[in-house]
Amino acid sequence: MKSKLLETLKHAPDSPGCYLFMDSDSQVLYVGKAKNIRRRIQAYRRPGADGRRRLAKLWEVAQSVEFRITENEREALLLEDLLIKRFQPPLNVLLKDDKSFLYLTIPSGHEFPPIRLARKASKLGVSFGPYPSARATRETKRLLKLAFGLRDCSDATLANRTRPCLQKEIGLCLGPCVESLDSGAYEAAVQGTKNVLAGKVATIIQKEEVVMAEASSCQEYETALHARNRVRALEKLKDPQRIRATGKGDFDVFGLDVRGALAILEYRGGDWVNTRQGRVPFFQSPSHAVEVALLGAYRQEVDIPPEIVVSHLPESPQSLEAWLANKKGGAVTLICPQKGLRRRLIRLAESNAQAIKNQDRTHSWLEISEGLGKLFGGQEPRVVDCIDVSHTQGKETVASRVRFVEGKQELSSWRRYSLAGKVANDDYEAMKWVLSKVEKSAAKDGWADWIVLDGGPLQIKAGEQGLHKKNFTPPLFGLAKSRQGYSASVAKERIYKSGIEEPVFLIPDSPERLFLEHVRNEAHRFAVSYHRKKRDKVQLQLEKIPGIGPVKARELLRWCQGDLNKIRMSPTETLVEIPGVTSKLASDLQRHLGRGEV
Repeated sequence: MKSKLLETLKHAPDSPGCYLFMDSDSQVLYVGKAKNIRRRIQAYRRPGADGRRRLAKLWEVAQSVEFRITENEREALLLEDLLIKRFQPPLNVLLKDDKSFLYLTIPSGHEFPPIRLARKASKLGVSFGPYPSARATRETKRLLKLAFGLRDCSDATLANRTRPCLQKEIGLCLGPCVESLDSGAYEAAVQGTKNVLAGKVATIIQKEEVVMAEASSCQEYETALHARNRVRALEKLKDPQRIRATGKGDFDVFGLDVRGALAILEYRGGDWVNTRQGRVPFFQSPSHAVEVALLGAYRQEVDIPPEIVVSHLPESPQSLEAWLANKKGGAVTLICPQKGLRRRLIRLAESNAQAIKNQDRTHSWLEISEGLGKLFGGQEPRVVDCIDVSHTQGKETVASRVRFVEGKQELSSWRRYSLAGKVANDDYEAMKWVLSKVEKSAAKDGWADWIVLDGGPLQIKAGEQGLHKKNFTPPLFGLAKSRQGYSASVAKERIYKSGIEEPVFLIPDSPERLFLEHVRNEAHRFAVSYHRKKRDKVQLQLEKIPGIGPVKARELLRWCQGDLNKIRMSPTETLVEIPGVTSKLASDLQRHLGRGEV
């Protein structure tokens, strides 16, 4: 297998969706779906090729793989059906037939319209679906009939029936064939059914949950069971699917992420039939990115649909529409929806763009260092350190320092610090202590050109107090997160410098901001992983005590906030108040933890 394919498999997205293996001619060999693509792909990479002998051939001829992201496993199933029927991959054995998923249809032109199952959407009336679970669809139809009583018999049966049928007797039909039924009452039932199928099902589910709770409290367990089954079936149809869009229109959906990765979902006849991927290497704003993407996507001889759905309209949408119309030979409309199905399709396209690997919106270190130097008019840095402090309610405080040299991680200089018992519940004392340790290790590790602290002026002040400044010390910077809902001064990402009172607001998506945010995120991740490791060590120590399992250990860990001395020094009467702790277990706890040593 080519090394490029192996590298792509390593970066499979941790999302539901489909994956397509292709040969050297880009012909699709195999289509699969997964609730978690990364986990599924790892199974294929193991010896034995997933246990299916036919797939052993896959490794001989596969040269590339493509991922298509969906919102959930249900959408992945629908997409797999479409892809297999379209490409007819030779290594697939399922979903090749022309069988379609089920629709629920309510035909028009009837005084008493029925509700029916169909394999295709009806042109006369309204259709809902398709639904991937046939059993759930049939059960939902039954529940809808139970709730609203729409008929499902043929027109001939309706016209010739002289006495009630079994469905009328058991409450599944209003019986318009034999009852003197007002057409208005039946129309209300039809509308109620349509509301549920259109997704307005939350109130009905809440009602069924109330019925279930009341029946259970009255020990009417059969009624409660039926209510629970109704809720479960309705839940299957509550979430809208986006693989097949309502209607039969042709349109493209553009999705871009902050790196400039581009995914274009092509819908034809309401079906998602193809995905094109690309990259916008440079853009100044989301609107500019959309404009560049549109020009690049349709510059070649490709099919241009009458509608293009985008997240932001370009600055001159009319001129772009005219250019597209001229290439297509017909009208083209740019649509920027704010809500509804097509807004959800944009989010789906953006998810596919985010899943594209090796499409980083890269900036050279020269660009980044120049941007950093211009922030305060100082020297351009080469080595940047970032320090982060992490704790849980003041307990088990830890800190980290990460170092980047010319934009790349220097892992040999990364450090972790345990502050347990060294400082009180005080972030600023913790920062002061860490900077003193950094200064002591400078003789070995060397100084960075910049030291970035996760915080603002108070963290900088604490850091300055921790430095004795016997020799050269670099300037300290405080990177303060944006706080939505606050005043304008703190609603933006900003950076402070020691000795300068006013901050500099960082420009969104600028090279220097992206770099600083990445450095801060790495420092935070490094500190949090150390904190979790220490907490797991304490939990493991508790689990070694007879009578303490994982659940009880977590309960004790929450109670003592990671401080075992609290368990050692607390009286037995206090410990027995913890759920699941008896007086005997409390005594065993303190004996194993060394009560006598405290």
